[in-house]
Amino acid sequence: MKIIISLLSIFMTVSCASLKENQKVIWVNNSKVDCQGMVLQKCLQIQEGEFIDPTKWTNLFDGIKGFEFVPGQLTKMIVSETKLPAHLVPADASNIEIRLVKVLKTVKETASLEKLEGKVDKEIQGKWGVSFITDIDVNELNTLTKKPFVQIDKNRISGNNGCNNFFSTLKTSANHTLDFGFFGETKMLCPDVKISDVFMKLLQQSKTYKVTKKKLILLNKDNQELIILEKKKFKF
Repeated sequence: MKIIISLLSIFMTVSCASLKENQKVIWVNNSKVDCQGMVLQKCLQIQEGEFIDPTKWTNLFDGIKGFEFVPGQLTKMIVSETKLPAHLVPADASNIEIRLVKVLKTVKETASLEKLEGKVDKEIQGKWGVSFITDIDVNELNTLTKKPFVQIDKNRISGNNGCNNFFSTLKTSANHTLDFGFFGETKMLCPDVKISDVFMKLLQQSKTYKVTKKKLILLNKDNQELIILEKKKFKF
């Protein structure tokens, strides 16, 4: 199924410490799908986590209490899960009630990933090795077995953060602004995710870029350098 892809950067961190024991962060997809319970019906599609993986949507048969679905709108939210006593559970319904706690983000967009318009500056297209990450010691970065890299194509950005592969859409403008879509990420287990976590956070905070010789420098909204990438011989 094609999902709607935002042209906005939508990174918003919710720390585990801020969530109660029965709460979690989920996304609700922009359209309902046919699903079969006792009868054929339309189901919401949801997935947990900070980032969207287009392959990980699951059907939710019973809906979300307090949430009003809007077609064409992706919604990021905190929900609570409560186990209901047996006498309150309707026939063939789940005994877990999901209730809206707080909406974190809503995104409306009309372009699918496959039809997304907008191009990327040719000067930054290609494969780039990550040589500098703010707050990460260069020696620590160089000891990684799997070196982080970024691949930039016509309207996509992908690569590896030192642990997992990631992917998103990307659009640039004449004044060197960066416009990311949703970031998807694989879920491999790695012994140390410090560098990969910092890299993904800073990548999504990048708002502009500049190119000097063979370096691509990503900067935040305050024009501070976050990540430096180089086109040289990296062992990817």
